[in-house]
Amino acid sequence: LAGTDIRQWNPSGTVPTSCRFYLVPSNSLLWTINLSRSDGCYEYTGRAIDPGVTAWATPTATGFQLVKGKDYSLVLSNNVNVGTARYVVKELTSGAHENSGSFTITAAPLSKVAAATLAQQTYTGKAVQPKPKLSFNGMTLSEGTDYTLAYQDNTKVGTATVTIAGKGNYRGSKTLSFKIAPKGTNISKLTGASKSLTVVWKKQATQTTGYQIQYSTSSSFKSGNKTVTVGKPGTTSKKISQLKAKKTYYVRVRTYKKIGGT
Repeated sequence: LAGTDIRQWNPSGTVPTSCRFYLVPSNSLLWTINLSRSDGCYEYTGRAIDPGVTAWATPTATGFQLVKGKDYSLVLSNNVNVGTARYVVKELTSGAHENSGSFTITAAPLSKVAAATLAQQTYTGKAVQPKPKLSFNGMTLSEGTDYTLAYQDNTKVGTATVTIAGKGNYRGSKTLSFKIAPKGTNISKLTGASKSLTVVWKKQATQTTGYQIQYSTSSSFKSGNKTVTVGKPGTTSKKISQLKAKKTYYVRVRTYKKIGGT
């Protein structure tokens, strides 16, 4: 056969029980190479991606599938991060033939990234910017490398949001919300009478609608709680009457702000 090599395939080096033959045009590559995905695109996982390379003696229609490690070696490179990865398939018998190519690693969507719930924040008078904790396949993402952050409505008491935009190995966006509570207050004085008590607290009028006073005979406030609301931020004391005699009462005070009429 002019211009054609005829070779016996015997990767083990032993006398085969049955012989396989294939024709290799001397001016072409040895194999047909297939990937597990016909489009050659694989989504980023954070780990080395194996594109499922299979090698076939040419032509595929009349040939046979070759065995990695016996018939050929496979080397993958640049196959972790988003971009173009490469493979090199090399014949092990003579080492004279090899085939190489590329496949694409695409960014993973942020919808597959886990985000921890943002804790409630306290009003400071400045922009409040809690940092979200993001993870993907057991890895912690890094701001600036994997994503960027954009905050909204984060300078006043109420509900704020942070939009996470994917970068590098990640694409798309997701939005998290968090609460900003008014700055708290402290009890400055507490006095009791036979069936009443008077509580005095420090004024905290900024971004505050008023105060809620809670009192109970339980030190843990797990049962029997009663609440009194003071709707003026300038008021700093309150007398509570009709208490039970010879009982110990525990008192706490917090600030609050109405948002949208509620």
